[in-house]
Amino acid sequence: MFKRVRWTAIGYAAGVGTSYVVVRKVKREVRKLGPQNVGQQVSGRVRAAVADGRDAMRQREAELRRGYDPRLLRAVPDDSRAR
Repeated sequence: MFKRVRWTAIGYAAGVGTSYVVVRKVKREVRKLGPQNVGQQVSGRVRAAVADGRDAMRQREAELRRGYDPRLLRAVPDDSRAR
């Protein structure tokens, strides 16, 4: 009889403990996936993407400017004004 009581108590305690841990983890995930946090994550990613794009733009512009030789360019007359 005492074996049954003991194992029932152990099973009950294990069930309560497991339920407590699961509830805490689920609540943590719900907070993490809430609208405010998701918005912050998305805005952070967008800012990072914009910063990466600007860096790439600056690098490409510097590359183009290195290949620029102003002596090779001449002013081309605009014939549309002559008419």
